Order: sequence, then C-alpha cells, then structure tokens
Amino acid sequence: MNLDGLNKMQRKAVLHDEGPLLVLAGAGSGKTRVLTTSIAYLIEEKNIDPRNIIAITFTNKAANEMKERISKLLGMDVSHLWIGTFHSICARILRMNIDKIGYDRNFTIYDTSDQKTLIKEIINELGTKVNPDIDKVEIEEKIILPEENKVYILLNKPEGYITSVKDEKDRKTVIDLVNVKERIYPVGRLDYDSSGLIILTNDGDLYNKIMHPRVKVVKRYIAVCTGEFTPRELDKFRKGIDIGGYITADANIKVIKVEDGKSTVEIGIHEGKNRQIRRMCSALGHDVLSLKRVAVGEIKLGYLRRGEWRNLTKEELDYINSL
Repeated sequence: MNLDGLNKMQRKAVLHDEGPLLVLAGAGSGKTRVLTTSIAYLIEEKNIDPRNIIAITFTNKAANEMKERISKLLGMDVSHLWIGTFHSICARILRMNIDKIGYDRNFTIYDTSDQKTLIKEIINELGTKVNPDIDKVEIEEKIILPEENKVYILLNKPEGYITSVKDEKDRKTVIDLVNVKERIYPVGRLDYDSSGLIILTNDGDLYNKIMHPRVKVVKRYIAVCTGEFTPRELDKFRKGIDIGGYITADANIKVIKVEDGKSTVEIGIHEGKNRQIRRMCSALGHDVLSLKRVAVGEIKLGYLRRGEWRNLTKEELDYINSL
C-alpha cells in the first residue's frame, strides 16, 4: 500500500500494529486519514479479518466518510465492515443477538421525535378515567389495585390487645380499635400485656424511617417494677445488660418514685428486642408489673385515653420525614 502521501508521524501511526495507540491532533490535521489508512493497511498488508476491526465515531456523516475513504483505498465494497456511530454499532449487535433473550430482531429504536410523539400518546391515554368499584386494570395478567390514601394514626393501645393485623388464637388486635377503610399495619410492637403509644399506617416509607436501625429513635416508657433499684443496678441498666445471649445497647432510666415496695421508672431505649424492657428489669431482679409507652422520638402520647386514636399532626409527620 502506498503511504507516500502521509507525513512521518502519520506514517508511524498507520504502521503501528501492537497494543493501543492514542492519536492527539487538532482539527484538519488528518486524523480521519490516518484512521482510514490504518484500517486499509491492516486488511490489505497484514491480512487482518475485517470482522475483527471496529471503527466507532459520533456522527453518521463521519462514519459514511470513513467508509467512502476505505472503499477507495481498498477498491471494494465496505458496507459489511464494522464502521458506524455508537448507536448504530450497538443496534447492529442487538439485532444479531437479541433473539437469545427472547426478543424479535425486528425492533424499532425511537429517536427524539418518536419519543416525544409516544409521550404525548401516553399522556392522552392517562386521561382515561377508571372507576375502581367496577373497572379492573390488568398489566401482563396482573391486577393493578388503586393506590390507597395514606393514613397515619396514633393509638393508645390498652393491655390485652395483640400488636398485629390478625392473631392465630383469635385474640383482639390493635386493628379492632381503629375504624378506617384503608388496610393499615402497626409500626413496631407492644407486648400483649403492655399499653401506650403505637403508630399505624399503610405507608411503608414511614415504617422504615422509624424502625431502621441506623435511625435510633428513642422510645420512652413508664414502668412499675417490684422492689427498689440500687444505684449500681441503674448504672448497669444504662450501660447494657445481658438478656440471654444479647447485650443491650446504652439505655436511659430515671426513678420517678418508690412506694409500697414498688418503683416507678422512666426508661428510654432505641432498640426493639422482644419484651426487652421486661427482660432487662428481670435480669436485675425486678419484675415489671405494668409497662406503658409514652413517646416515640418527639411524638408523644399526651392525654389520649386508652383505646382512643387520632391522626398524626403535620408537625409529627414532618418530624418523621426529617429522620
């Protein structure tokens, strides 16, 4: 192949055939000429299979120019060579192999204009109204249910209710106390024998914001226990207690009063192990006679009577969303 039309550096680039080569040059300096001559040289002089060469550019104009130049250099049709834009090369690979994942090779790729047209059609179709009482919407044989209105409820749970949606033993649940049409579920849990603040919702995001371990929202309780806590026991409670193969995290405890051989204490924990406070107190030799949750973070039970519920306020929801 005649390389006389190339300067010294261009010729050096064309003859390079081992390892990668980066060509840095300004506009009009002959980069395209070097690339096309290099491809022709590899095919004609080095007997490289054209199927093992790929040339990618950004525009159809540049790709077509490369094809024309290589065709003149080789004196042959080069339409079969892998020369094209990123999009055209990828589309070609897809058409060759897409049947392997179950798709038809005769697919269409939408350009910007096609995409705008499709979006307009979708927007028009979105205007179709559905009556959820009589209409049924399906996608790929799966029934799509309408999104429920999000509800956020604070309940003062009495003792004797299960913190669950239903109970295998047919005991009363917290759901029995709340009269809403939405399908709600409790956030966290309170023991059957415990009372106080429980949040119920149908919003999974809110559940994660409160219950995720990284958040460490402190739940506060009022507990009445047997006996009197010593200073050493209070210190152990705060630093962590072995409750049977598990050491609890740091906790808060404050004695409110001691009367008739019983202690009333305020406890704050950010964990939620099963019957954790009862097990912590028991490990120190004190049985819990009654346990009431009075706050979850900055959300407080207040003067809500047992068995009553209310919706969370905007301020309370803002607090949860800030976690």
